[in-house]
Amino acid sequence: MPGFDPEVIKFFTRKLKKMKMKLHLNSLAQGWEEGEDGAVVKIKTDKGIEEIPCDRVLVTVGRLPN
Repeated sequence: MPGFDPEVIKFFTRKLKKMKMKLHLNSLAQGWEEGEDGAVVKIKTDKGIEEIPCDRVLVTVGRLPN
């Protein structure tokens, strides 16, 4: 969430962790494709390319806070 207010990032991160969501920081989305039970997202991390099965994919591009 680069470009967002640090207080917003802290709040949002806390909420996601309470919802037991796994966060991938310092990662870059490489793409997604249809899987058997939903989508499979490919991300590039320090460890290499990872594939993450998921139910939904949220794409946001070019959003800036007011």
